[in-house]
Amino acid sequence: TASSYDCRPYKSGNNETCDISPIQTGKYYVMLSGYAAYSGVSLVASFDSTTPPDNGGSEQWPNLSANKDQWVYKTLTLPSGVNTLTVNSASGTGDADLYVRFGSQPTSSS
Repeated sequence: TASSYDCRPYKSGNNETCDISPIQTGKYYVMLSGYAAYSGVSLVASFDSTTPPDNGGSEQWPNLSANKDQWVYKTLTLPSGVNTLTVNSASGTGDADLYVRFGSQPTSSS
């Protein structure tokens, strides 16, 4: 099981949300782990910024799938001035567990 992470919602199914605070400038790693095999899962990472001209944005990764105990990683690099980050997993079948960590991938040991 992954034990090094900044957020892990601990919900069954594919609808999970991580609200990250405080925000750090740099790379966030988002992971979906197959608690059970899953397919058709969408990931969306949304962020808001108080620094023009980029007042926020989002990254979307649709239609993800993996087998039980398989991990899918995505990355998101946040610029300075970002004040909120929300990562959502949704839709599909099976059971994908959401993990988010700043600076390096979530791992199976601390």
